[in-house]
Amino acid sequence: MNTKLLAILVSSISFATLAGCNKAEAPADNAADVAEARQEANEELDEARKEASEEMGSAAADMRESSQDVEEQRIEGERKVALEKCEALPGDAQKSCKDTAEATYESAKERLKTQLSNNAEATGSAATPGTSAAPAGGTTSTAPAR
Repeated sequence: MNTKLLAILVSSISFATLAGCNKAEAPADNAADVAEARQEANEELDEARKEASEEMGSAAADMRESSQDVEEQRIEGERKVALEKCEALPGDAQKSCKDTAEATYESAKERLKTQLSNNAEATGSAATPGTSAAPAGGTTSTAPAR
């Protein structure tokens, strides 16, 4: 995008210079002007690349943060569902079910935290969307087995 702006700017300067007079410059003066224009164009291109790199880095950080938010919401949602399922159980079974749901929730949060820190250290990125912080058994259900 900035490259287009640069091209337009250089073109505008060229046309303005040409429109100013029809007298040809001396070859030495022209060579100096070309070298100066080339230097300015390279500096502006370098700056545009730097800005683009910074924007891409910022976007990657935003994606990691969004991915983490999604996983945290998924874990929280599973906790709420599990706790609601516990409500159908009587007395001690309900308490045990809720304790299991909370333990599973805390475990999933810790796994996500560990996964995110491991990914950030290894690749500079967090978990990708859709990755699961499911227990090793492959299920995140907290309902007691019947």
